[in-house]
Amino acid sequence: MSKYNFLDAIDRGEIVKFLQGQWPYKIESPNYVAGIEPDYIRQVLKEAVYGAYEIDLTVRSKFEQAIIQMLDGDAYGVYIGAMYGMLQKINELDEKSPFKIDEDIMPQIRRKLIRNQESFRMGISGCDGYYNSDPWGDIQKYNDECHFKYGFEVI
Repeated sequence: MSKYNFLDAIDRGEIVKFLQGQWPYKIESPNYVAGIEPDYIRQVLKEAVYGAYEIDLTVRSKFEQAIIQMLDGDAYGVYIGAMYGMLQKINELDEKSPFKIDEDIMPQIRRKLIRNQESFRMGISGCDGYYNSDPWGDIQKYNDECHFKYGFEVI
C-alpha cells in the first residue's frame, strides 16, 4: 500500500475497493490481525491518503466521496466508512492530517451508524473472509474515546 497505489486506484475509479482492502488491493495485515482493523485504517490514512494528498490536492474531496459512498452501502461499508471518518477526525484534532474533511460528513456517519445498529450487533462480514462479531462494541469504544479525549461524539 502506497500513495502511488492509492492514486492508481483513484484513476481506476476503485478508491472504495482500495480503502476496504478488496482485490486487487489486498490487505497486508500482520498475521494476528484479520481484515481491516483501526490500526490498518490509520496506516492507510498516513501512508496512502495523506501521501497522495501531497501530490494531488483533490484527494481530500475524493476521499470524502468515498466515505459517503461506503456509508450508502451495506453494514460492512458503513462500518469501514465510519471508522475512516472517525479516525480522520481524530487525526485532524491531533494535527496528524494535512487536511480536514467536510463537517457535514460526521452527522451522516452518525445517522448511518444508528440506522445499522442492529446489523452491527449481529456481526458483519467483509472481503477476504473478514468477520467482526462485535462491530458495535468497536464503534462504542471509539465514540467513548472521541467523547472523553476530543469532546465530540459520533453516536
